Amino acid sequence: MSDLPEDKESNEVDAVILLISKRLLWALGICVVISLGVAAVNSSNKGWFPGSAAPTAAFLAGVFGGFIGIQRRLKTLEPHDLALMSKSLIYTWLSPFIGGLLGFLVYVLFVSGLLAGDLFPKFLAIVSPGDVKVASGGTTSETGVTGLEGYRAGLDIVATIAGRPSDYAKLVFWAFLAGFSENFVTNIVGQFEGKATERT
Repeated sequence: MSDLPEDKESNEVDAVILLISKRLLWALGICVVISLGVAAVNSSNKGWFPGSAAPTAAFLAGVFGGFIGIQRRLKTLEPHDLALMSKSLIYTWLSPFIGGLLGFLVYVLFVSGLLAGDLFPKFLAIVSPGDVKVASGGTTSETGVTGLEGYRAGLDIVATIAGRPSDYAKLVFWAFLAGFSENFVTNIVGQFEGKATERT
């Protein structure tokens, strides 16, 4: 029975899935190490991104969501997709990384206020001595911020804290969902695109 063509094909598919799973696990580990390294470097006020726990958590949750999402879909992928993932290391590693980027995008939507409500987390900007802050909706010309200070003020998008622990929990959940289901984020972006088109 082990010599049947169907058994050989099944064994080959299992071997490919195992190879892809190992690569995904490596990608997950690398993303986790990099994220924790960034968080450690910026844990003090001397870092470029002080208080970057929230965006780091969003990126990591998206990475885990992307990892689990693609892992669950491996057995349902077409042979062509499996062959491509098995031959291309970069193509395999893209899934968790894109999940992390989508998780961070959801964080940006929360901070911007475009996604707001009881179901979504709320964040406050970190205000510390020496920090340059630009008011919401303001510009560098209105605030008198120029040059490197203006660049730094723009980076303060990642210097936020949540009001309550439940807000962090909501962020992790939505960021994980963004990485797990790419359609979730694309549907949100599509809604904003439709509204912008109507207004123009």
